[in-house]
Amino acid sequence: MSAIFELHQIRQSFGGRTVLEVPELMINPGECLGIIGPSGAGKTTLLRILALLDRPAWGEVIYRGQSLNGAVPIEIRREITMVFQRAALLDKTVYENVEYGLTIRGIDDRPGVEDMLEMLGIAHLAQQPAISLSGGELQRAAVARALVIRPRILLLDEPTANLDPENVTILEKAIKRTITDDGTTVVLVSHNLHQIERLATNVAGVLDGEVVEHGPVQDVVHNATNPKLRAFVSGGISR
Repeated sequence: MSAIFELHQIRQSFGGRTVLEVPELMINPGECLGIIGPSGAGKTTLLRILALLDRPAWGEVIYRGQSLNGAVPIEIRREITMVFQRAALLDKTVYENVEYGLTIRGIDDRPGVEDMLEMLGIAHLAQQPAISLSGGELQRAAVARALVIRPRILLLDEPTANLDPENVTILEKAIKRTITDDGTTVVLVSHNLHQIERLATNVAGVLDGEVVEHGPVQDVVHNATNPKLRAFVSGGISR
């Protein structure tokens, strides 16, 4: 199976300081890659590179066999969507926000929008202004907006951080459905290792700005070879 994303010798720097190094990372189509590591380790920086929001200072990003070192066509950008840890919605109703990605693509799919609102448990909020939502409702609306366009790549940065256990289950069910039904490739940053085990196929461990380990979830979470990563997953390093 050919990788959908390939990162080669990636280095990202800010203000002359290297904040992320990825020697090699392959992401396969239809997998859920979990990214774990302490706060400030470089996980969100990696997501932003995958989202094509930031260009690395060094190295090569290959997407579906195409090097993305130059200008990225809009068609490729529209295949990749990211839900940020602090979701931001437009000054519109919840329905209009969820529909927005379809609208800019010229797609009319009212049943799809309604189904997504129902699945994420926010159908009753459809005509409410997004500004009136709680943090958890805002996050579910942002995920609904991302899922309804059926992206090829879905990048999630702590998507359940503001959710109670019931809504965590709802959101995880939606993530699983987009993988199984739509073949979406998911990259998930989460401090919840149980969530990583429930959803991820493979895991990348990030420490001090470097991807130090990458492999099947069972191997990395339970049998990490890197001592610091092993300490992290056992609670020895602050998350």
